[in-house]
Amino acid sequence: MTDAIYARDLMNLNNLSTIQLKKYAALAHDVYGFYDLSNVALSILDERTGSRFSGLYLKRLTPKND
Repeated sequence: MTDAIYARDLMNLNNLSTIQLKKYAALAHDVYGFYDLSNVALSILDERTGSRFSGLYLKRLTPKND
């Protein structure tokens, strides 16, 4: 198990291209399980493009209380 990883451009996510943000979000989620970091990337993407990925992502992560 790894105690730490190096996340390139973590403080400069706004400088990433749209496609880089999508890849960043996917890697953060799928490879590292960093759901919060994935959501941050998606939030920046939403601000930039007018998409709603962040809200949809959070909705998928939140368990339903039936």
